[in-house]
Amino acid sequence: MSATGDNLQFAACAALGAACVLYGGELALYSSTVRLAFDERRQRTKMDIFFLLFGTVLFCLSTAFVAVMVAFGGEIWIARPEHLGGAIPRLDASASVWYLTSAGAAIRAAVILSSGLLIYRCWVIWNDFRIFALLIALYLGTSSTSIALLSVSSLPPTADRIALVERLAVVEICGAVIVNLLSTALIWSRLHSLGKGHGGLALGTAAARQYTDATAVFVESALPYTVAGVAYAVAFAIRSPALPIFLMVYGLMSSISSQLIIFRVLSGGAWTRDRSLMRCGDEIESARATKYSAIKLRMMRRVRF
Repeated sequence: MSATGDNLQFAACAALGAACVLYGGELALYSSTVRLAFDERRQRTKMDIFFLLFGTVLFCLSTAFVAVMVAFGGEIWIARPEHLGGAIPRLDASASVWYLTSAGAAIRAAVILSSGLLIYRCWVIWNDFRIFALLIALYLGTSSTSIALLSVSSLPPTADRIALVERLAVVEICGAVIVNLLSTALIWSRLHSLGKGHGGLALGTAAARQYTDATAVFVESALPYTVAGVAYAVAFAIRSPALPIFLMVYGLMSSISSQLIIFRVLSGGAWTRDRSLMRCGDEIESARATKYSAIKLRMMRRVRF
């Protein structure tokens, strides 16, 4: 096998190993979420059921993706490495086969759903429709590009189609990373500002820290997902030999970060719209009090003179 083939085999084996480890972590998270959702000591709501179904869909998509990639990798690298002229020619020939297309569809669907959940959490925390509308516009554009890329890549490869796939892949990756970066930055900044001003929250100082501490910011902002996306984008841009590793980590980290958010929501430790409304009420009352104080001060000055 050539040096390129050796590098590709090493990257593929490392990617499959990372996929198995991350999938095990997601399985543990999903099991904890299911156990928490069906705990008889807590009362389930409609949103709890929705988040449980959402997490189940993500877990099924990750399972399909990992199963196909492990089976395909074992066949071309271990079972029949010299079939059809070797692993690299076989990879090129199998680019549009139905099971690899299905695996690509599964992981793209997981990324789209996870980004949608992140945008929803950003709207919940900010409670501002303008921010939500901007993120949704970018999200719909990126999702449309992903669907177009999946459709083109499922066709038999030609020179024109390969060039189109590369252009669509660049747009897809850049769009997804921009959406995630904006969402993460907005969530982080909002929770950070609320944490600094937790004394004015209606929840009280101790309760406010529960929703704005480092763990809350780490989970709510889906920081691992965003960091993995940036790393994947950089590896794609420089055409790194380790690209399969970053792809696998990015795909599965989307589901894991969402599972963390879902578990935090079901456990009652996540920020909700009720708390956002409480915060907005505090800010309105604070603004009114400040305005009233300013008016009162001006009136006192006029009386003095």
